[in-house]
Amino acid sequence: MSQVLVYGETAQQVAELAAAARSVDADAVAVALPGDADDASKTGVQKVLALEGVDTVEQAAEALARYALEGGFAGLMAANSVRGQTLAALVAGYADAPMDTDATKLSAKDGGWSIERLLFGGAAVREERMGGFAVATVCPGVFDALSENGASAPVEALAIGSPAGWRIVDEKPIERTGDDITKADRVLGIGMGFKSDDDLTLARRLAEALGAGLGGTRGIVEERHWLDDYIGISGLSIHPDLYVAAGISGSVQHTVGVRDAKVVVAINADKDAAMFKAADYGIVGDFREVAPLLIDALAS
Repeated sequence: MSQVLVYGETAQQVAELAAAARSVDADAVAVALPGDADDASKTGVQKVLALEGVDTVEQAAEALARYALEGGFAGLMAANSVRGQTLAALVAGYADAPMDTDATKLSAKDGGWSIERLLFGGAAVREERMGGFAVATVCPGVFDALSENGASAPVEALAIGSPAGWRIVDEKPIERTGDDITKADRVLGIGMGFKSDDDLTLARRLAEALGAGLGGTRGIVEERHWLDDYIGISGLSIHPDLYVAAGISGSVQHTVGVRDAKVVVAINADKDAAMFKAADYGIVGDFREVAPLLIDALAS
């Protein structure tokens, strides 16, 4: 079986990428920055490549490309995050290799990879094929994470050293709050119909009553900065048993991210909101009035 380098910023991402590697008949070798090796070793990968002498994936890209080509790897898969996209692009450049982004499905075909990605806001699916050493970024939540019963993969150190001209001036970790909604059985999503902190507090109360994770649209995350992750074509794809969309207009960029939900409930004051077309059940009404009624009903 061939091998694929995989890079994710969390153990969950690495486990999903290990599953993506299996879909192209390859074993995954996880790339880990200092301090990440222990987390990556229990994600279903064959081995962990622990980078030494670097602090960022940008510093390691050239050495990783050389390591992969000399080792006969089939390619590299990275999480579809800013850091993952950066590493993928740099490795593809150094390896003079083809690269695809936003993969939602991968398979082995004709000695290479067949990759499916969404176009036009999810209205169309495009299949693309790459042969030889290939690079791809993979959308989060589209592959079920591998589990190897807690077994730890061996760790191999790869000393790289910082390339000339690189110097870390400062670093600040991203502080994340809340649960991982890609794993939740129930999710409450909120949109730009929410205007105030009181609205957000009410949403948190309903999410607690439902036993649900709380997610949002891109505007909620990038404009309001209320939540960490957004649901949609360029954000997270989720597949809960129940998805409740509150105050969400229902653009295709958002609904693509929830199309694998088993049951979708829409709550919106606008009876013509597109979200109702993607829902199994709909409630036409102001969330501020509907939510307290739902909370009381769930408590009884």
